[in-house]
Amino acid sequence: MAVIVKDGNVEKALIEVKRRLQLEGLIKEIRKREAYIQPSKKRKEQKKAGRRRLMRALSRRMMKDGF
Repeated sequence: MAVIVKDGNVEKALIEVKRRLQLEGLIKEIRKREAYIQPSKKRKEQKKAGRRRLMRALSRRMMKDGF
């Protein structure tokens, strides 16, 4: 990844780099890989995320359809 620094504006280029990293999901991936996570804890987090997605979908359906 390369970012062009225009007119010596390094701050703006740094903001652009951070934005691109976030859009690509690299920051989240790096944070996730910082420490080892036990398989049982991974499964627990996946179940929790699944429940969160389900509840969000049900909530949106309730708001949209009213049931």
